[in-house]
Amino acid sequence: HVQVILREAALDGMIIYQTTLGSCYLISLGLSAGVSARVGNLLGEGKSKKAAFASSVAIWTTTIMNVIFGAIFWFSPHTFFPSLYNPDINVQRSAARTIPWMSLYVIADGVQTTMYGVIKGCGRQPIIAPIVLISYWCIALPLVYYFAFIKYDGTTDCDDFDSNFSTCGVAGISAGMTVGTFLHFVAIAVVVYITNWEKEMDNAMKRLTSSRPGIFTVTDNISNISLEQD
Repeated sequence: HVQVILREAALDGMIIYQTTLGSCYLISLGLSAGVSARVGNLLGEGKSKKAAFASSVAIWTTTIMNVIFGAIFWFSPHTFFPSLYNPDINVQRSAARTIPWMSLYVIADGVQTTMYGVIKGCGRQPIIAPIVLISYWCIALPLVYYFAFIKYDGTTDCDDFDSNFSTCGVAGISAGMTVGTFLHFVAIAVVVYITNWEKEMDNAMKRLTSSRPGIFTVTDNISNISLEQD
């Protein structure tokens, strides 16, 4: 339906927006996979403090990296990156109107992706579902629809090119998704911040002993694990 409503230049501009974000996202996704395995292994070994430290390192690394990405998008000419994809000036201008929102989106999206790896390493994936449902389906999607198709009657002929934070046309889609992503980021940040690492270690040990009975023996000092030979 979006392809029918948006004009060709606007659609191409949105493709450039999504492709650029996807390239940045893949880097954070790699950090997410790495910290997930690292945190899970450390919790399984009874090393809660090291698991907390590993999560902090990953989160700060992805934060610094994505702030740099956001700054590059914000301070570079907004038609520069679109011009790398398409020589059509109309497409470049359409995509350029999403760049200010992209500079914010890439920060929240990159950090929350890595934080999800921390939550996954703790085995708490179910807590993500309601966060995603509320952030995107209940808030972001209605905002996208309102900005892109109601507030400006669905037009893509926007005359606010010089405005940093337009909500007309494809910029409205970017705006709505940025709001949803920031809500997603804040909620996951709260979950990670209040994590009780000692409790997560205990839960990891219980999962190990319940799934592999007779293999692991948990001593009074939970950080010491002895392997029993069959």
